[in-house]
Amino acid sequence: MEAYSLHEMVVHHTKLAIQIAETMGHTLDFSSESIHRVEDILDNYANDYASHDDMIKPLDREVWPIAAIWGTYVGEVMRMELGERCSWEVVEGGYLLDAQGAKANPILKAFKRIVNGPEDNIFSFYDIIGKKMREHLN
Repeated sequence: MEAYSLHEMVVHHTKLAIQIAETMGHTLDFSSESIHRVEDILDNYANDYASHDDMIKPLDREVWPIAAIWGTYVGEVMRMELGERCSWEVVEGGYLLDAQGAKANPILKAFKRIVNGPEDNIFSFYDIIGKKMREHLN
């Protein structure tokens, strides 16, 4: 299997999110409004996940790649808004955003949104955590 750099993985997942969203009738343009569209998309995944009996529910390892795509897109919107003081960081098991010590894990949040449903709303995460990260940087 080919090893990708962190930058390549972020670019790849972000492009996938945009392409998949288009097939679902959504446009992702790196705006805060586009996070609402990601929430709608994750809601579809969550409804599908919830419709399965426990015996045939997708395994966590099957949900993680989906969460990585959408969480990376959300993280890229946050990173762009926060500017050069925010970057992706490799951690055990994946990667997260780091704004000079204020960390956020949008991929984990996307995973929770799919598995737990609307209580883990991705737009609320984007809004609340984004504000906290901006406050931390100021």
